[in-house]
Amino acid sequence: MDSLNGILFKDWIRLLKTNHFNISGNALSKLFGLTYLSLFNSLAYRRERQYHAEILKTKLIRDPIFVLGHWRSGTTFLHKLLCQNQQFGYANVFEIRNPHTFITRQNLFELRQKQFKPESRPTDNVMVSFNSPAEEEFGVAIISKMSPLFGWVFPKNENYYETFSTFLKATEEQREQWKESFHFFMQKLTFLHKKPLLLKSPLNTGRIKILLELYPNAKFIHIHRNPYTVFQSTLRMYEIAATRSAFQKRDFSKLTDLILQRYTEMYDAFFSGKKAIPAENYFDIAFENLEQDPASTLNQIYTTLRFPGYSEIVQQTTAYIETLKNYKKNKHASLENQLKERIFREWKRSFTEWGYSK
Repeated sequence: MDSLNGILFKDWIRLLKTNHFNISGNALSKLFGLTYLSLFNSLAYRRERQYHAEILKTKLIRDPIFVLGHWRSGTTFLHKLLCQNQQFGYANVFEIRNPHTFITRQNLFELRQKQFKPESRPTDNVMVSFNSPAEEEFGVAIISKMSPLFGWVFPKNENYYETFSTFLKATEEQREQWKESFHFFMQKLTFLHKKPLLLKSPLNTGRIKILLELYPNAKFIHIHRNPYTVFQSTLRMYEIAATRSAFQKRDFSKLTDLILQRYTEMYDAFFSGKKAIPAENYFDIAFENLEQDPASTLNQIYTTLRFPGYSEIVQQTTAYIETLKNYKKNKHASLENQLKERIFREWKRSFTEWGYSK
């Protein structure tokens, strides 16, 4: 339910209609809770609309920086490291949960910051607060009504929502509507923070072409990780996080097929799309290198992409890394040989491209 907390009442009813009001019995309490929240959001949205004219006039300070990579590849770690540099703005947890109302609800944001201590994410034990850097996808999804995240909520209609993973099979009208929604959210963030934006969403990994249509001078940082580990950790993510969000029962027997197919389609689009990125606007790193030597890896990013101020943020970055010294990764059961063979076969391009062994 968390992924839809900021939805407006009219959009929530339309979403329910689209999915034929097909709700599992054990999700009824979530249904009533989200319906109440959507009514509250709609009332608050009336006040926020006073800023729309100014927001629509807002120009981005420069084209955004996008952190790319499949789920569980280290995108959160990399994004948080980069966000230690306060020259960048980013979408935080409060903003992506309340994309329609976060400007007029800043007092509530500050109150919640004081009231609630950071909590660990159930999928990977990463500590998260309302001000933590977050995936803008959640906010854009609520505004645009187009995102695979709705497939987490309504898994019986997941194939339809997968259209919006890469937008390669979307209609031109859908593409333009999403681009308008995405840019509006960027304008809102710029209007509030008045900084160049540093963004992170795994789904953008397969959207390079449409992002370049919006922002021709955008910079992209892609992080990759051992595909076997990515598969294991993504499976856990679905079993925990996606299940918590669902209003329908998921057929877990098809989960392996979904993960393998989504990764393949995402990276087919990625490898095709990255050809259009100017070399000076792209940097690729291995999670394993970032984990082993984050300072050196960040220095390479700053040098290659010509970011200013690395020497000034070394101390903040070092201090942040020190806070992670007691962090413990999840442990995964070994993959069966037959499944390992299938992963290698279907994701062979990634193994070959980044030098991971079978």
